[in-house]
Amino acid sequence: RCLASKRPTLYETIKVIERSTDVFVQPAETLFVFPNRKSVFGGQLIGSAVYAAQKTLTKNFPLHSLHAYFLTAADNSSPITYVVSRLRDGQSFETRSVTVKQDNRIVFECSMNFHKREKGDMEHQLQMPHAAIPPPEKLLSMNDHFTNLLNDTRVKPEVKPLIENALQMPARIDLRYCNPRDILDPTPTWPARQFVWIKSLDPLPDYS
Repeated sequence: RCLASKRPTLYETIKVIERSTDVFVQPAETLFVFPNRKSVFGGQLIGSAVYAAQKTLTKNFPLHSLHAYFLTAADNSSPITYVVSRLRDGQSFETRSVTVKQDNRIVFECSMNFHKREKGDMEHQLQMPHAAIPPPEKLLSMNDHFTNLLNDTRVKPEVKPLIENALQMPARIDLRYCNPRDILDPTPTWPARQFVWIKSLDPLPDYS
C-alpha cells in the first residue's frame, strides 16, 4: 500500500502525536511511500522530527540549522516514534536532538538549533525576478505534465507503467515549473536554473 484509502493532508503527514514527555508517535497510515517503493520518504522524517522538536521549545524560535543522518530505511507497516532530547535552552538558542525509531530500531537521527530572530541576520536568497515569472494559473501542473508524457509517442512502452504510477500517486504539493524542459530531449540547457511555484494542495492550519 502507498497510503491509506483516505489520503492524509500535508499537515497530517508531518504532524506527530505526543505520547509522553518529549516522546511523539507518527501513525503508520500517515507514512508516505512512493509507488513500487518500500521506504518512507526521507523528507517526511525530517519534517516530523522538526515538528516534534518544536513542540518542546520554551521560546518561539525559528529553526536555524539542522544536521540529519539516515541510518536505515523505515517502512509504512508500523508507527514511528520520535524521542526528543533537550540539549540546550539558552537566551538566543535552543538545541534539540531527535532519535527516530521503528520497531525498536533507530532509523534516523538529527540535531537542530532554533535561534532568536535578530536584526542584521544574514540572508542568502536573491530577490524574486517578478518580470520573468508567469503566474501559476498559466502553467501546467505535474499531473498535466505526466499526462502529456504518457501520450508522447517518443515514450517507450516499458516506461509507460512508471508514468501511470506517477499519475496515481496521491500528491500533497502542487508544483508548477515556470520554464519546463523536455525531459525526453537530452540537449543540455544553460544556465542550469529553474523557477518553480510550490504550494500545499490542502489548507494549512494557522498554527502550523
